[in-house]
Amino acid sequence: RELGVTAVRYPGGDNAELLRARLAVEDEAAREGDLTEALKLYQIRNGLNPDGVVGPRTLASLNVPVATRIGQIRANMERWRWMPREFEPRRIVVNVPGATLDYYDNDGVILSSTVIVGNLAKRTPIIRAEATAVTVNPVWYIPASITWNEIVPRLRRDPYYLQNQGYVVSGGQIRQPPGPRNALGRIKFEMPNSFGVYLHDTPSKALFARDSRTLSHGCVRVEQIAPLASLALSGDAHTMMDELSSLIETRKTTRIPLGEHIPVYMLYWTAIADDDGHAGFPRDVYGRDPRLLAAFSGAQVAPRVATVALGP
Repeated sequence: RELGVTAVRYPGGDNAELLRARLAVEDEAAREGDLTEALKLYQIRNGLNPDGVVGPRTLASLNVPVATRIGQIRANMERWRWMPREFEPRRIVVNVPGATLDYYDNDGVILSSTVIVGNLAKRTPIIRAEATAVTVNPVWYIPASITWNEIVPRLRRDPYYLQNQGYVVSGGQIRQPPGPRNALGRIKFEMPNSFGVYLHDTPSKALFARDSRTLSHGCVRVEQIAPLASLALSGDAHTMMDELSSLIETRKTTRIPLGEHIPVYMLYWTAIADDDGHAGFPRDVYGRDPRLLAAFSGAQVAPRVATVALGP
């Protein structure tokens, strides 16, 4: 059933009952209770900023046709066929469209975090890798692609750009030493893979509050990076926090091997069901669903050039 929702800004407006009826299509609980809270729950399920306001992105989500949602479910059922029959009980899972991370232990989520994922030019890939170590105060060795595409043009405008950013040149390689301005932040997860992507911190904390978080060069920036590191190292989100803080204060690069490697999945779910069976549809940020659905029908789709992400 489809209900067009238009000209709604705040749940208490003239179209409040129309909004309530639309939300109730997916969740009967929305027929009663606080409408703003029902809207926030809808926004959370659909990867939107839970501000309780029907802004442009929320309005667009509310008005997606049912046929489109059915197509998304079909595309995600196909992606499930690519998954292992059983996931490891202890694992880290990033959902790229939702820009979220979950840490599982004994198959239960014990930590969730907002993340930042790759932009449209440097897309975060669908991969399985293994976290092998946590590096505190990492050095960022700047990839050649970022050097030529971003740093060289800035150097042409400002010959002191490297000095002002605290970059160091050694043997033709530009690197950024540890410190509060380091693009990798204070903590990085080592997870060898052919795409050169990894989990790391960032000095730009304000970006986590954005509604759209496709902002990186392909790597995944994690808001709750310190608790995640503590969990990976000790099995508890708090046990290692003081030690990590002490290591950060030294500004010395320290690599701490994990006692047991942890699988890291970077996945692409645009249709998700919660434990109660309610569906959520994070935005298809890379436009992958239509291509997958076209493949079902044998349609010819122009190939896209894959990009390799090697930066934060």
